[in-house]
Formats: sequence, C-alpha cells, structure tokens
Amino acid sequence: MHGVTIPRRVLRQPEHRAAWLRKLKNTALSNQLSMLWIGYDATTKQARMAKQHLINLSKRYPIIRLWKQLAGIGVIRAATIFAYLDTPWRFKKKNKLWKYCGIGLQRTASGTDKKGKPKPARLQLPWAANRILKNAILGAALTAINQKQNCFKADYERMVLNGVIPSNARHTVARKMLTVMWGMWKRSCQFDLSEVTLPVLIEQ
Repeated sequence: MHGVTIPRRVLRQPEHRAAWLRKLKNTALSNQLSMLWIGYDATTKQARMAKQHLINLSKRYPIIRLWKQLAGIGVIRAATIFAYLDTPWRFKKKNKLWKYCGIGLQRTASGTDKKGKPKPARLQLPWAANRILKNAILGAALTAINQKQNCFKADYERMVLNGVIPSNARHTVARKMLTVMWGMWKRSCQFDLSEVTLPVLIEQ
C-alpha cells in the first residue's frame, strides 16, 4: 500500500525490526506493521511446530524414510503422497497411478474436420486428477531437476538434448519418480537404479 519493501532479515528476525521501523518516519505504518508482525510470528511458530509434529509422526513409517533418500523428496512431499495414496495396492497398473496423480497421458478426440471425418485422437494430461498429488510429484521432479547431479536430472537433460520439449521431459521425470516410489512401497526396499527404466512419453 505504501510501496515499501521489507528486507527478508527484518521480516524473519525480530531483533532487526525496531531499528528498521524507526527509519520509516511513518508512525501509522510502523504501528500497523508492529501489529501485523504479532500474527506473523504466531503463525510462523505454529508452522514450525506443525512441521516438527509431522516429522515425528513420519518416523513411524519406514517407507517415508526410504522415499526421503530420493532427490526432490522431503518429509512434506513424502508424507503427502503417503497419506493421499494410502496403499500401494490401490492401482493394478502404473498407468492408472499416473493418471490419478495427473501426470499420465490419455487419448481424447473431439469434433470433426471439414470433410466430416472424426479428428485424430490427441494425447493430453487428464483433467480429472488429484491436484494435491499432482503438485507434490511435479514439484519433486522440478526440485530434482534443479538439484546437483542425480539420475532424474540426468534423464531430463538427456531428453532435452534429444529434442524433447522441457514440459514433456519434466512430466516423464515425474512419471519415473512416481514409479520408483510405487515400486519401493510395494517391496519395502531402497531405490535401486539398475531396476528402473524411463517411462515412455506415449502410453501403449
């Protein structure tokens, strides 16, 4: 409202706020920020407590600990995927798992061409998907791609080098990551790169 940018250290470290507020020379704004920071600090503390509680609860489940060894997977994403999928035996095929999580491909056709013939089917991502799971697995793939060298990043770079557009490459990496996690869950084992192949871009 006042066009003032708050430095990150002032926002996150209360000991720097008083000196910074004195420099504003705007009493009304200083009082307003002081009031808003009370709620901000309380919410920040609550978020830290909630995360620690989640970490403590996740220790009861060995698969979450195993998933956290993968690039791009932290306790929040691991717990989210675990909670929403509930069991690895929910899906008979990985294709159905991919579609449920919004990263699979499905053939769709709509309308006709100028000659009245049906238009050819197209491959596209499903609209009916679990958005929370989609955000979790795509976020994990993007984090892995941007981290230091790992198998997911290597797959992404190889696909882009071979002419695959980045968005398709990211979704393929996400499918591989989800397949890896699904296999680890079913067998209660650690990640073995030698047993994993990259999912194809086009479903058979």
